Amino acid sequence: MNSLLIGLVAWWIAEGSGIMQDIKWWLCEKKLWYRLDQFNIPQQRRLKPFDCVVCLGFWLGFFYNLNEGLYSPVYGIMASSVGLFISKIYK
Repeated sequence: MNSLLIGLVAWWIAEGSGIMQDIKWWLCEKKLWYRLDQFNIPQQRRLKPFDCVVCLGFWLGFFYNLNEGLYSPVYGIMASSVGLFISKIYK
């Protein structure tokens, strides 16, 4: 049950709410976090692991697992799988 909740939270943060897109746009607009393309136009960079459902789900699950006193990446793998599944359903 916990991995389902962690996966849902990871999907909401990374894709569902639009928070990450707003943060990336703001950072690019203020010229703090961008890359120049071949025509010297600023482009948004990725904010891994925060803008990737699988990455964010894994790390949230992994740190939840460490907080509970368990030392295996099982919750991280399950949460990233749930987040990926929710992402595929939503699209």
